[in-house]
Amino acid sequence: ARTLDDARNLKRERELAVKAGSYQAPQRLSFGQYALEWIEEYQGQGRRGFKEATRDDYRRDLNRYILPVLGHLPVTAIKPSHVRKLVKWLESEEEQGKLREEERRAARAERESAEPISLPLGAKPFYLADATIKRILAPLKACLATARGDSLIDHNPADHVALSPRDEQHRIDTGTDTDELVVKALTTDELALFLERCPEQWRLF
Repeated sequence: ARTLDDARNLKRERELAVKAGSYQAPQRLSFGQYALEWIEEYQGQGRRGFKEATRDDYRRDLNRYILPVLGHLPVTAIKPSHVRKLVKWLESEEEQGKLREEERRAARAERESAEPISLPLGAKPFYLADATIKRILAPLKACLATARGDSLIDHNPADHVALSPRDEQHRIDTGTDTDELVVKALTTDELALFLERCPEQWRLF
């Protein structure tokens, strides 16, 4: 607590929670537990609220990518180094290829009522684009921001983890960096429509 009054208020809240049986010591609360409860209650941070479709996307990315790496850690133990480790795992084409092959193998095993380990695992490298990694990290940042608001942590360890731009180099490495867009002039009809919609003071320009 920042002040003595804050400390007294916090102590009073904790004592009431202990008496009610609802208090759980922060150091015992895993990030996985916290995140799964958080995603069901989160309402967003903006004026527009939080769409259920976005909640589904957040839940999917939490379960698929984030919790397998960070879920076992106590909320209070997560550091920027853990987030950097997650980013490195997301950037690894070998690891992401392995993840997808394991998911396919598990689905096949379920269809065939077999043990996953009994089926072959032939992983191929899989590249996650920069925008995809940024999307995956969104629920992590939002969840840790809520944990900070709940006074479980004093800063958000995901706030200042930098993402290195990789897409351009990936296109060069894979030979897909050519621009296939064909530049051509507007037709007379297209130009007329454009000028009609353009504010008068900009038409000469």
